Amino acid sequence: MNPMTWSNTEKKIARQAFGTALSREEASLLADFKARAAAAATQQDMWAVYMFLAERDGYMGRKYEFRYSELISLFVLLRAEGWLDEADLAGLRDDKLTMIREGCARWQRDFERDA
Repeated sequence: MNPMTWSNTEKKIARQAFGTALSREEASLLADFKARAAAAATQQDMWAVYMFLAERDGYMGRKYEFRYSELISLFVLLRAEGWLDEADLAGLRDDKLTMIREGCARWQRDFERDA
């Protein structure tokens, strides 16, 4: 299988989409953190907030790794989780958009099957 190529324009779109999704998820994480911290009443609660952040830090670090070889899979995940809209990916070649749409459809079918 040939490695997927990205034009300079697509690279810019991909970087922008990646940054958009990261910003959206970080904003959600910040709101969640603030709610948890505000509700913390004991030292145990404080450490629970700390553990929550530590776990999320590791997850976000693994998830948001920018590698062109993995971007289609990442964009499928980010679309399926709601961090990206199709409009955020406008300008990518049709073959890439088709792979992302098909991946989202598979993800949704798997999610519904497991629910």
